[in-house]
Amino acid sequence: MEKSPIVTDSETLQLLDVQIRHNFFPKRLVDELRNKVLVQTHRKERYALVGEKLLSPTDQAAKLIASTFKANELNVAILKRYVFGEPSEAFKVHRDPEEFKGSMFLCSLSGLASLRVFSSEMKIGTEILCPPNTVVVVPSNTPHEISEPYKDYGTCCFLFLGHSTLTPQ
Repeated sequence: MEKSPIVTDSETLQLLDVQIRHNFFPKRLVDELRNKVLVQTHRKERYALVGEKLLSPTDQAAKLIASTFKANELNVAILKRYVFGEPSEAFKVHRDPEEFKGSMFLCSLSGLASLRVFSSEMKIGTEILCPPNTVVVVPSNTPHEISEPYKDYGTCCFLFLGHSTLTPQ
């Protein structure tokens, strides 16, 4: 895909249907989520948000997102980490799998990276700096890419929340 010009202003964000919230979660919850990502076996782990009796940090984050953004159908959490110098397909423009419907919520937990979001026709785009505890809301089929983590800020940990039409795993 050919990249579009990057523009960062409120009008572009509105055109792309993107919302940004900084310092969204309580610090304790960000710390718990980050620590969970740092100790998980794989760089990317997926969790179902249905049927759990104990409120894990991912469940707590989903409940807060759902109540704030009226996103009541969240059923999947994906915890990811990106390390400077390690390759990732997320660093290329892509769309999330078709199983995801509605809004996707990208929640930064540590490190520093940028999220670039593009129009479906790739005619306009915007770049959003994502320091820890930033939530970015984008429509699920929106072309986007994450920058490689900024070297001097350490490992980037992210929580992605969304609604999958597949059976949660």
